[in-house]
Amino acid sequence: MWRTKSNTTSRDSNLHLPVNGNSIYRDIYALDNVATWGGIMECVAVILLVTLFVRGLEGRTFEIFNNYNQDIWVGTLGNNGMVTPNNGGFKLGRGERVS
Repeated sequence: MWRTKSNTTSRDSNLHLPVNGNSIYRDIYALDNVATWGGIMECVAVILLVTLFVRGLEGRTFEIFNNYNQDIWVGTLGNNGMVTPNNGGFKLGRGERVS
């Protein structure tokens, strides 16, 4: 166990410098806080990466609304190697909505 109080100055075996027991206790406490903060940040980073990965796997639904005063042709294109939706496009009349 570490000494937390020292009435006399002791010596550090590695550096051969005088060390006060109270400063040793404070240094160890500071390192313990740094290790805890690092652990928390690592957990937050892992949770963030997992969340972003899972959110990227979700499908999306688009709703297209023709607000123009004429008919329009909507072009659609699927991913590489996938079926193209609606054979590549469709006509959307004035005021029509599709999803």
